[in-house]
Amino acid sequence: MSQAAAETNRDRGRVITAGGARVRLVEPVADDLWRGEDEAGAAVTVILGGDGAPKDGARAHGRDGGDVVAIYEGAPGPTLAQLVAEAQPPALARALAIARELVALLAAGHAAGMTHGDLRPARVLVGPPLRIVGWGVAGRGDPTYQAPEAALGEPVGAPADVYGLAAVIYALAAGRPPFEGTPAEIIAAQLVREPKPLGEIVPELPRTLAASLGRALAKRVGERAHLGDLAGALAEAELARALPPSAASATPPALDSTIPYLPAVPPASSADQEASTLPARPARRKHPIVAFALGGLVIAGFVVWLMVRPSRPHDSTLSLAPAQMELEGRVDRARQRGDLAAARAEAEAYARAHPDDAAAFALLGHVLFAQGEKDRALAAYREAVRMDHQFGAAPELLANLRATFTDPQRGEAAFKLAEEIGAPAEPILGDLAAQTSSAPLKRRAADAIARIAARKGDPK
Repeated sequence: MSQAAAETNRDRGRVITAGGARVRLVEPVADDLWRGEDEAGAAVTVILGGDGAPKDGARAHGRDGGDVVAIYEGAPGPTLAQLVAEAQPPALARALAIARELVALLAAGHAAGMTHGDLRPARVLVGPPLRIVGWGVAGRGDPTYQAPEAALGEPVGAPADVYGLAAVIYALAAGRPPFEGTPAEIIAAQLVREPKPLGEIVPELPRTLAASLGRALAKRVGERAHLGDLAGALAEAELARALPPSAASATPPALDSTIPYLPAVPPASSADQEASTLPARPARRKHPIVAFALGGLVIAGFVVWLMVRPSRPHDSTLSLAPAQMELEGRVDRARQRGDLAAARAEAEAYARAHPDDAAAFALLGHVLFAQGEKDRALAAYREAVRMDHQFGAAPELLANLRATFTDPQRGEAAFKLAEEIGAPAEPILGDLAAQTSSAPLKRRAADAIARIAARKGDPK
């Protein structure tokens, strides 16, 4: 059973208390979204986990244990995630009608001074009425619909919501998101690759809409389309396709306080109105290392690599000689007895007798790490990888490396070793970038992923 499935089984039936409300979790709907019941037996929608506090009309919110909880009135019903997961994407007419509603709802939220920060299909309740929930509650673990600036740990605002909305519409029309793969592969793609043009996947999609979605998925904030651009392209697409009344009847909600799950929209000042008409200011380059890496991709002609599917993770099965296997057995037995000193002595003696044996240094790194000597452990791991790159895929090495990223004194050395290891280290870097709430760590992990991605394009 996967860890996610085990956590779901653990939470099913759990009674949580937040903001004075007491509800029971009944059934998971999608990602961190649950159907629940309050004490009166009424159905509620519950977001469990993530960071931040909801900014929309949640009935109650707070923390239960270590989990952020947001509770909304009414049963969640189906989500957009279920539509995207279907074997066939919904008819284009329905997809465009849903997209128009999403644009209007997002515009209403922005007009109310809110940004969502984690717009993805699981946060869209199909209804009717169609709803976006979880404003301000950022989930963890899935970077599929996040903007590139989120992957770099930068503050996110309305442009990140536009990117997320475009990615959601892309998935709704194509039946899959712009990028797929492991978290590390998705983050690398968001930083250095362009998605396949939606018009090539859905030829009947109007060209103006495909172009607008492409602009909305721009990596640079200053080059990204505005919601008004998407709204205009969707209206033009509706006219071009002459949508039937059944699809065109899905009228977007008005941008005012009548929307039940948004707070009242404050009157816009003249300065705000003037600012809303100005073009986006080009984003300052805050991360010259990443920019240099991306520039290197273009200059060196790595466009060919960008057309190729990312490589699969390396096989972690290591080929050991009989003597190495015997050493590993002796070291493991000593570790199981809790005799780390004996295990270290075995590994050190073998390493001295066989200075060119990568397996000896990998085992020595394991023992040193268990003893808390992380500096020497990293040095031993680096020597093992230098002699035989396959040891970079050793599960225990990767687990120890992942645990060291957050070490203030040794984290940078761990990141550099991960970059040397390359593809086998991408999953642990992707997990860190997706799960950490530390902006510097998120940015450093994304930098490492970008460098590994650049090296994949190196013809050497």
